[in-house]
Amino acid sequence: MVTTPSTAMREAMLLGKPVALLDYHGVPSLVPAAWQITDADRIAPTLESMTLRDASGSRRWAWQQALLDDALWSRPDATDRMADLLIELHREALERIATGAPWEFTRRMLPVIAGGEGSYPAGPGLPFATLYPDHPDLGRDELGALRSELAQARRELAYVRSHLDQAHAVLDRWQRLPLVGSGLSLVRRWTLWRRRRAMPKPDASPAVDVAPKTGIATTGGSR
Repeated sequence: MVTTPSTAMREAMLLGKPVALLDYHGVPSLVPAAWQITDADRIAPTLESMTLRDASGSRRWAWQQALLDDALWSRPDATDRMADLLIELHREALERIATGAPWEFTRRMLPVIAGGEGSYPAGPGLPFATLYPDHPDLGRDELGALRSELAQARRELAYVRSHLDQAHAVLDRWQRLPLVGSGLSLVRRWTLWRRRRAMPKPDASPAVDVAPKTGIATTGGSR
């Protein structure tokens, strides 16, 4: 399906159809798509790409599903959550009528979308391993090993940052020394000298002079 940003775009994604977004103006889109057509020359290759089932096509399909999940959060189903909310509102209203309590709906009536007892399962998240096949670590599921490596990476990053801050402090003090200014001026003078050396030399042919009375041309020396 080729379309502009619309509800039909999301409906096609829900039906599992590839969707290409027309974007001739090149502006940021609030409803992005995995395929985009930015000019007339991109129509044919984009339509061909939408039919591919190779690795590149799989990444596009995974990205479209991720965009759909981010826009609609289709799992769990929004209709089911709305029905659950109406049931909870009705039950809460009956209890307050029976007890004479004021009508204040302050508690959470729907379980959060996260892990834990009595809650909806969270969405699948981005399929990083499919989207970025050049990074095999994104496909790993050893939680313990990944946590250990993350802690080690953060420790090494903190070590590098601390030494980098020290290096910046030393460089800042070094730049404040008077010798640096003279050194820079020496470098500048050397650069100007090199530029003058590279300039073409003027013509070195002897100057031609004409004697004032005889009109005889001479080439330097005494007249």
